Amino acid sequence: MNITLRKSNTIQTAINEVIKSIDFATEVSVNEFQNGEAEISKAQVKLDQDIRRKVGLMACLYDIRKSVAAANSASGIDQLLTDLAFIDKQIAVYTPLIAKTVRLDTQVLEGKLTKIRERASDARASLYGHNDDVATSVLTAEVLTEFKAKLSALKKHKQKYQDQILELNVRTEIALNENVLATLQAEQLV
Repeated sequence: MNITLRKSNTIQTAINEVIKSIDFATEVSVNEFQNGEAEISKAQVKLDQDIRRKVGLMACLYDIRKSVAAANSASGIDQLLTDLAFIDKQIAVYTPLIAKTVRLDTQVLEGKLTKIRERASDARASLYGHNDDVATSVLTAEVLTEFKAKLSALKKHKQKYQDQILELNVRTEIALNENVLATLQAEQLV
């Protein structure tokens, strides 16, 4: 049976949910009216079944993952994912920068500094150096505009890559071997 990469993702999620739901009961409670050895034996059989079931599902999961990895490589999805990750990192660089303030105008900056210099002789105005400096951004309006344009272009590239990956995930198929298929059918996952 062949499935698309998109369907394989859904199946892997379902397998993980089933794996998480399998709980290993390693203790049994026996009362005075029960046969202790028989109850322990039943619990041991159930534990053995649960272990085999969980290991079988994990084997299916990793078999599917290997097939997906091979298909991702063959179809070029892995390269697109790498490019997409790089774009995400660049977006993370520019996003906080575009919210920064614009650099003070040169005349405003010089005016504020001159005011501080002239006031420096008055000790009361400059208590312990308070208000002896002027803070300004280093980013000009033009640089911020360039950053916004770069961010916009990166977001467009990101969408383009995401669309390509989605198309390849829907178009690319992997084959499930008979053992995997039988296990998935027994668990009602396909």
